[in-house]
Amino acid sequence: MSLILPNYDLPSRITVARQYHKGETIASAIESCLLDLEIENPFTVTLDNASANDVAITYLKEKIGDWKGVIMRNNFLHVRYDAHILNLIVKEGLSEQNESISRIRNVVKYVKSSSARAASESYVERVKLDINEIVSLDVETRWNSTYLMLNTAVKFEKAFSRINIDDHKYIKYCFDSKEKIEHPSSKDWKDVNIFLKFLEIFYQTTLKFSSTLQVTSNAFFHELFNLQNTIVNYSNCDDFILTDMAKKMKVKFDKYWGDFSDMNMLLFVAVVLDPRYKMKYVEFLFKKYYNSVEECTKSDKVRDTLTSLYAHYKSSTSETSCESIRDQTSVKSRIDAMNSSSMWQSQWEKYLEKENDVGDRSDLDKYLKDDVEKIKNFNILSWWKASYEKYHTKIIKLFLELQEM
Repeated sequence: MSLILPNYDLPSRITVARQYHKGETIASAIESCLLDLEIENPFTVTLDNASANDVAITYLKEKIGDWKGVIMRNNFLHVRYDAHILNLIVKEGLSEQNESISRIRNVVKYVKSSSARAASESYVERVKLDINEIVSLDVETRWNSTYLMLNTAVKFEKAFSRINIDDHKYIKYCFDSKEKIEHPSSKDWKDVNIFLKFLEIFYQTTLKFSSTLQVTSNAFFHELFNLQNTIVNYSNCDDFILTDMAKKMKVKFDKYWGDFSDMNMLLFVAVVLDPRYKMKYVEFLFKKYYNSVEECTKSDKVRDTLTSLYAHYKSSTSETSCESIRDQTSVKSRIDAMNSSSMWQSQWEKYLEKENDVGDRSDLDKYLKDDVEKIKNFNILSWWKASYEKYHTKIIKLFLELQEM
């Protein structure tokens, strides 16, 4: 008999374009999409952090509450898009640096104009810059594009300074503007160079959160504490600019990620199902960041969530198995069994067998107690595929569901 294994292709992420702004209509649009795609058991729905989306989730839970594949009453349905929250945190930190950024943006805007492009290249040659990059103008509402603009622009500081001295069109461009455009000062460049190093950490985290070619759910826990550590350290550093930025970011960070009560616990469960870390790693970091009471409370919450999910998948698998067995048993054979003198003895033996079957009841415990993996170039999907025989379908199905967040 052939063994049916789960499909270990990278889980698909279905994106629903939002064309509406009211919670109820957003919920209806998501419901229609799920019906069209014949998705009967949505595990999570990831949305931007907006009040309309909170309302949409409430309506959606009501609409799909009686669907056959609902998982634990949709308690884990709502996932707030991590990259969007990170965007809000960083924008808060940049709020006081608008003038320096604006001045650099203006010179980049001038250089990018068709009339100034050729002349700008000559200034790069004059100051003997060996740079193979091209400056790009940012989208002002997206901090990551602002980061990329600034990260390239600082490399052309000498060329931009020469433009300010020699290019009369640029001087006229600044003078004729309705807004009072000033050329970036040496202090502007210095300040930008300082906070670019800070922003690099957040930019790399955004790339990890937004990746579509690899599993990302198990990365959140690491990045959450890495960001928290970074913000706290910079809040106490000697540089006034970085300290001010970090303190503003911390207020936003605490608002969205400081308290677990408003966070989807699946983001913590995901790292437990990474065999390189498991529950030991969660407890390790909690002990570093929280007092003993908070550490125990938060650890228990993660463990209880994982246990409840495992119990759900275990029961659903058992029910499916029992239904399959019942379908294969004829009415006649069941009547014969009831008339048999050995019926109760047989059932008693099966009962004892089930009670003593610790392996089946504790796949999760077995997984958590096993040593963590220490493998270079680790591929989590391949590892779980290879571990199918050891941990069976229930825990692996939970792992695969989590990868669709």
